[in-house]
Order: sequence, then C-alpha cells, then structure tokens
Amino acid sequence: MQVSDMTNSAAAQAYERALVDLAVAKNAALEAKYLHERALDQAFILEEGSVDLRKAKARTAPAVMERQLKYIKAQTDENLARAKADGAGARFEEWRTAQSTRRAEMQML
Repeated sequence: MQVSDMTNSAAAQAYERALVDLAVAKNAALEAKYLHERALDQAFILEEGSVDLRKAKARTAPAVMERQLKYIKAQTDENLARAKADGAGARFEEWRTAQSTRRAEMQML
C-alpha cells in the first residue's frame, strides 16, 4: 500500500499491528532466554568435576544447545519485528507529513 493511499485509520492500524507483533516477539525472546538459562542451570547441576569443567559440559549439553538455538531464533524474530515496526512507524510519519503538507498547500490557495 502506498503512503498516499492510506487513510488515518489504516496508517495508524498498520503501525499498531506492527507494534503488537513486536511486543509478541519480545515476549517470545524473553521466554526463550529464560528457558535457555534454566536448561543451562539444570545441566550444570547434573555435571561432575571442577566448576569450569561443569560449565563447559553444561554449555555443550544437547538440551542446552537446543534451547540456545531456540533463543537465537526468537531474538532474530524480535529483530525482524522491530525492523517492521520501525518501517511502519516511518510510513505513518511520512503519511502525517504528506497530510500536513497538503493542508498547508490548501491554506495557501
């Protein structure tokens, strides 16, 4: 949709949807981070040896690595949602500027 084709409501709604999508993605990333940290903690507790050895073993445990990949994906999704929200915000501001310019030009006539 071109900015000139948008209505006030459509522009605002598109921006709102993008912000809601960003919030959902942020929450998913936070949850993934929490689950990754818990998996790491659990793996650390189950390992034996020195602290450094336990940390290394815990970081390479399959369950931890799986959670880490999910966390990375969630962060990537959050970054993409942020980019879309920023783009929607820019389009909304472009629309507002165009409308303001149009009103100013009408007053000059």
